[in-house]
Amino acid sequence: MLKHRSIVVAFVASLIAITTHPAHSQPTDETPAHSTELWQGLAEGMSPETALTNAQAIDGVKRAKVVNRRKPDKPNRLSITHQRGDIQIAALPFKLDLQFSDARLVQVWLVSSNQCGEDAERIFESLSAGIAAKHPQIIYQAPMRRSDVLRAYSRSLASGEKRTITHIFANDNVALLLTFALSRKAPPPNPGYGNRLARSLYAYALSEFRGQLSECGGTGDRRVHVALQYISRAAFDAKAQETAEKLEVDQDALIDQL
Repeated sequence: MLKHRSIVVAFVASLIAITTHPAHSQPTDETPAHSTELWQGLAEGMSPETALTNAQAIDGVKRAKVVNRRKPDKPNRLSITHQRGDIQIAALPFKLDLQFSDARLVQVWLVSSNQCGEDAERIFESLSAGIAAKHPQIIYQAPMRRSDVLRAYSRSLASGEKRTITHIFANDNVALLLTFALSRKAPPPNPGYGNRLARSLYAYALSEFRGQLSECGGTGDRRVHVALQYISRAAFDAKAQETAEKLEVDQDALIDQL
């Protein structure tokens, strides 16, 4: 179990930054035997062409096409266009993103951006309940209480950066990372008396900010971005072990220097 936050942070970063390797041969369209289904028929090891057929059958997907045919080492191999409303999960619109390595499917992503931040806890409760039914093993779960959410918004406001809260669920075949990126926008800085151009730009920025603030019942400055990241359990366990070992080596090196 991943208990230490430092391991989780490094681990999630390593999964997001997918490492690709040059393909030594052109893969066939066949999906390897004993492949793991990640989500909705999309299985680890699928070629872009096979994944294309499966992706187009998913409700909310309008069309898809294979891209980067001459660059098989690129992680983005499918361009997906969604229908109005995208893919609906727990009353949220998600966009599908498939990630490849050596022209083989390795991860399935579903991303819902720019949702009302005031709904973060409700979204978490709704999604986690459904996820736990299929992925009952809780590998890591960060606190998601009201106080944790408010703290994340406060830190985002101070830093100008998103604050992430990650939860990791699994079953024997698939690991699922549920990540919330919370952000809070600050009002534009007042330039004081300044020149006319500076005042005009400030007035425009302030108008834009107030417009956004009026959304979501007056809390439109707070936004939450939700990502569901599916990876095979075997790949997850291997990456977790690799990350833990690297952090242990780094820690030993630091101790030797002190």
